[in-house]
Amino acid sequence: MKMWSFFLITAFLVALPLLAQTVDTDAKIAERSEPGMNVEELKQVSRLPEVVKDARDAGAEEEEIQSIVKGVKDKKLSADEGTNTIKTMEENTRTGKSNKGISEFVFQQKANGVKGKELGQAIKKELQERHQMKKQERKGKEENEEEQKKQKIKKEKQTQKIGSQDEEETDSKKKKQNQEVQKQNTADEDYRTNAEPQKKKPIKKKVDEDKSESKTKKKDKK
Repeated sequence: MKMWSFFLITAFLVALPLLAQTVDTDAKIAERSEPGMNVEELKQVSRLPEVVKDARDAGAEEEEIQSIVKGVKDKKLSADEGTNTIKTMEENTRTGKSNKGISEFVFQQKANGVKGKELGQAIKKELQERHQMKKQERKGKEENEEEQKKQKIKKEKQTQKIGSQDEEETDSKKKKQNQEVQKQNTADEDYRTNAEPQKKKPIKKKVDEDKSESKTKKKDKK
């Protein structure tokens, strides 16, 4: 009995490593036999450095690129989603549009359950809407600046007009004052001209009276 127990224990110990190896092998096979997601992921991961380089060459925001790459690394995004997002950023940059803040939008959409192609479409739509919004803001700003410019020119013209009116009024007042002064001078001159003969007449009359009186006296003496 003891001998049989010894043989069973020995056989179990010999078979245990083989059993463990079989389980491990089965696990690996099972992992490989999952839908070709892992193979595709590897392909997308291998594309990521190239896509990142293209986006940088195009001038895409480095902060947004790094954020998406980190999202892939932290499993917040699949390699496919990260690659497509950065590719969209590159295309958007080459058309002269901004990607500022798009990584935050991507993670929000992903958290809301949007993924794969739907996520890619949402990103493109968001970038277009942001561009249109900024375009409208820029247009509104330009129109506002133009209106302010017009108001400034109008105000300057009004100021110049008021200044001209004040100057005209001042000139008119001066002219009127000069006319009044000239009129007064003329009146004074006329007064002096008319007053001088009147002063001379009494003197002549007095001289005549003196002569007459002198003649009378001479007659009386005779």
